[in-house]
Amino acid sequence: MSVGTVRKALLAIWFTCFGISLAIVLYLGLGKWIEQDNFHRALTQLNSSYVPYLGVITAFYFASTDVDGTVKENNVAATLALVASLLWNASILALFIPLLFGHGVIEEAVKDTEFVGGLISWLVAPAIGFYFARKQDH
Repeated sequence: MSVGTVRKALLAIWFTCFGISLAIVLYLGLGKWIEQDNFHRALTQLNSSYVPYLGVITAFYFASTDVDGTVKENNVAATLALVASLLWNASILALFIPLLFGHGVIEEAVKDTEFVGGLISWLVAPAIGFYFARKQDH
């Protein structure tokens, strides 16, 4: 799998999951399902959880012009990067999706997002760095 393909897949995973999480919080907040302080707290926590990864992805995706190279053994690296990203994002989404159906409370979702995001950040940070924060080999 080419580096460019993996980068595009990672970009899609991260921005799609962030968008879904953001949409859930906006729906709950703007629909007055949650109080304004919880709305702000949830938005702040989502931002804090996603900004390190989305910032790196965005900065290096748009700054790099050489993305079509391949990396030795990149199928293993690609699989690990994609699985780690899916796991991290699914964990965050799993905390917010039940809120749409009246299960759980926003305060707990926000606390758990901080905890879970930090707990498994070691899993995604190297993958994001590998694919976005270095010059790609040919």
